[in-house]
Amino acid sequence: MGIKRIYTSYFNHIYNHLELLEDCFSIARFNPSWYTGEVIFELRPSTNLLYAYKTGAVTDTVYTYQYNQMLNELNREEILSKIPDGSILLCYELPGRFCHRHLAADWFNGSGLVNVKELDYINESYIRERS
Repeated sequence: MGIKRIYTSYFNHIYNHLELLEDCFSIARFNPSWYTGEVIFELRPSTNLLYAYKTGAVTDTVYTYQYNQMLNELNREEILSKIPDGSILLCYELPGRFCHRHLAADWFNGSGLVNVKELDYINESYIRERS
């Protein structure tokens, strides 16, 4: 088997393409009310870290350090085994904005077992591929 492909995106993007919901896994601490997909609890930031960041008590740098420490305590291969090829990891932030999903993507990409990239837009070829 080749390298697994995983995508990242944000809830509002998927909301306009609910037919892809079965491919999605939330890694957000809190999910929107409409979200009925699966959750990867291990990749969610702690409530304390999220609150500290949202209130400005910690910087991007401190958040990155603490979230990466959390990731490094996890078994990457075990988590990857729960995520099918072609899945989409979701949280709230727009592409290009600081977000833990990008940190998680970097952590996964460092394994050499998976290629994680942002799903910048959902095009017909992606939808056909997943059908």
